[in-house]
Amino acid sequence: MDTPALIFLSLLILLGYLFEVSARATRIPTVILLIALGVVCREGASAFGFPIPNLDQMVKELGTLGLLLIVLEGSMELELKREKLGIIGKTFYMALLPMIIFTAVMAYYLNVEFGTPYRIGLINALPLSIISSAIAVPTARMLGSKDREFVVFESSFSDILGVLFFNFVIVNEVLNQTALLHFGWQIFISIVFAFIGAAALSLILSRLRHRIKFIPIIALILLMYSLAKFYHLPALILILIFGLFLANFQKLERFAWFHVLRPAKLTEEVHKFADITFELTFVVRVAFFLLFGFLLDYRSLVDWHTLGMACAIVALVHVVRGVHLKLAGLDLFPLLFIAPRGLITVLLVVSIPTYLRMDEFNNTLITQVVVISALFMMVATLFVRQPSKSAMLDPQSQTLDLQRSREEAADALLGSHQSSESSDSNAS
Repeated sequence: MDTPALIFLSLLILLGYLFEVSARATRIPTVILLIALGVVCREGASAFGFPIPNLDQMVKELGTLGLLLIVLEGSMELELKREKLGIIGKTFYMALLPMIIFTAVMAYYLNVEFGTPYRIGLINALPLSIISSAIAVPTARMLGSKDREFVVFESSFSDILGVLFFNFVIVNEVLNQTALLHFGWQIFISIVFAFIGAAALSLILSRLRHRIKFIPIIALILLMYSLAKFYHLPALILILIFGLFLANFQKLERFAWFHVLRPAKLTEEVHKFADITFELTFVVRVAFFLLFGFLLDYRSLVDWHTLGMACAIVALVHVVRGVHLKLAGLDLFPLLFIAPRGLITVLLVVSIPTYLRMDEFNNTLITQVVVISALFMMVATLFVRQPSKSAMLDPQSQTLDLQRSREEAADALLGSHQSSESSDSNAS
């Protein structure tokens, strides 16, 4: 790689960071700026006669890596407390039911309008029902603490549930009770192995003394995910359980084997691991949307043949969402508008086998839905009050409360451990 290429890549990363930081002031979603930058790079390459390689497969690989990191990052922010059961229940409800209803309505429409088999309609509609945490979580930093927490929980649940349902429909040619029971058994096996793997990885994380420790841990997570995919198990559950385990391991202190994890040491390493995961997710997200924009034919965005259907899809998404927000007793503004489609939608659409993919759901339509939903979200953020300056100092401000609670728990555990040691020495 020559010097101009290094300079160009460095500038792209720095511009992506600038978009991320300035989003609070401009209220423009980072994804729109990144896609636009990718389009500009494509036009610049064409104007100067640079050869444009086939990068379609790279989009899929980057999307898969981004999905893993996003779910891991999101699950590490889901601290399970008794006082949070209410918001966990509401966000799970908001992630699940609108997804099911939207997908069912779209599949029924495709069946009536185009004669599409119901299963194929479900496969093509499901990606459009998933809220992209890759876009929603960065945007949530512009909201108040309560709404921000809601968006983080909801988008994380949406990613996980959407991918699980998508894999279920793809793998099973016949959707019946037997297939559902078999899928439930696969989930149970995945959860068991996930807990074992999470405990083992946490033990390794707390005991590694080498300076290089986090990249091998991430490599082990990718290996576990790949093996689960190879054996047709719901692999994303492994990532979810590991993240939840790291975020909530202090709650296992009542078990006798808890001290094996060296809780004080593990807490320190979890903080570092969360920071590494956050920054890796940022790099992969920037690379994905830049590449997506680079491969995009921007002229297709004004294709009137698909634009009407894209607007109808976004409208249906927000109508269904608005009804469920009211049923859940939640305010419509600004949560009604924070339902973007993005990385997960694109990744699942490109992973649909050719013989199952509908011509109507082409790349142009998917891109229009992603852009329109992001613009819709941007309009809402323009009217949201800015968070306090103290909450805007750090890009990771939404995790400060979580980290503080973890530190307090670690101090408490360390204090109890030291007091038990002193009592033991006095007794001896």
